[in-house]
Amino acid sequence: MHSMQFFQCDKVHKNPIGRYSENMNSTQQHSALKLLPLPYLADSLQYFHTIAAQLPMPLILQSDITTSSATCKTEPRGRFDVISAAPEYWLQTHNGNIDWYGCTPSFAKDKINTGSLSTLHNIVTEMLAPDVDYSEGIHHELPFCGGLMGYCSYDLAREYVALKSSKPKDIDIPDMQFGFYGWACIQDHTHQKSWLVIHPQCDSLLAQRLPSLLTLGNCLEKYAGKQEGRPSVFFSNVTKETYTDSFTRIQEYVNSGDCYQINFAQRFSSETLQTAKELYTKLRTVMPSPFCAFIPIYGTPDNAIMSFSPERFIQLTAEGTAISQPIKGTAARCSDAQKDQQIALALQKDPKNLAENLMIVDLLRNDFGKVCETGSITVKRLFELQTFANVHHLVSTIEGQLKPEYNGADLLQ
Repeated sequence: MHSMQFFQCDKVHKNPIGRYSENMNSTQQHSALKLLPLPYLADSLQYFHTIAAQLPMPLILQSDITTSSATCKTEPRGRFDVISAAPEYWLQTHNGNIDWYGCTPSFAKDKINTGSLSTLHNIVTEMLAPDVDYSEGIHHELPFCGGLMGYCSYDLAREYVALKSSKPKDIDIPDMQFGFYGWACIQDHTHQKSWLVIHPQCDSLLAQRLPSLLTLGNCLEKYAGKQEGRPSVFFSNVTKETYTDSFTRIQEYVNSGDCYQINFAQRFSSETLQTAKELYTKLRTVMPSPFCAFIPIYGTPDNAIMSFSPERFIQLTAEGTAISQPIKGTAARCSDAQKDQQIALALQKDPKNLAENLMIVDLLRNDFGKVCETGSITVKRLFELQTFANVHHLVSTIEGQLKPEYNGADLLQ
């Protein structure tokens, strides 16, 4: 199953996978962001469905905003939602081959194809070169004000690591897809404010159209919250017997010392009468998570990557701090409050889960060491209990200072 990760930013002056400088001389001439207030809506899907009905390739990044389903107290969660559509340009990669769509930037035509993530590095470098005045966005602490959004699949790793596989590629989607979105509707649930932010590189005709498209009357009229229909029974791509036999062999590999961990997965499939956007709306309701996303796949109508993840894979702050928060150790919650607390305490003491969490922390420290400054890598929190709507998790936090010659694409690689 392909996986999607997206980058949630802390400050406006950071591209989703790059970083901007905070030091800006206000007397210099810069192209400025255009920032317009919008009506605040408690349900960001009203904006999303309004946009999706009128513009191509609609995208939304959502956070968990319901306090009853987000009980972790260690850090703020669920402040912003980001909605956009109609990217200026976008690229897809298949087995290292890159296809460009939309208004392809001039620098892309001059670059030699050196691989998916190297191309992404070049795009970020070019995007950060122009002087843009982000002061208005910084003032309102907006998390996004134009930049790249998209996904990387698990199979992208095959471009960089020689992996044997006996499985056919039976889901034909790009290994990587990123688009440059020149505008966004941003919902701030903490301050109950909404903003339309328009980057100087946004198409001028689209920029003129957006304010009227996002009026309150438009949103309430276009979105009726349709969620009828349910998926049918889910089926696995392996039989129970095959799964059991494979699991037994894996245990033998581990016990004999041939490996220390194997990610053994199975795919579940189902049919539904709902559209992709309707299905996302329904799943978002039952699985609210800090990293929800709907990302369309270009060229395949109604195909999309959906994320309902509690886990932050990678974050890069404006100051160049790389952060990863792996989850290892999970226990299902109980409706009985006392039993639920006992389950959480047992998880925090379980030696298997603690060992697995520590293992992934060591792996990430090693990976960060390839692109971060020597001596900067620290484990800020270890085995932290975080509670979500349906499960308890053990989460650790690893940080490091990215070397100045790298950007977010290098960190991801």
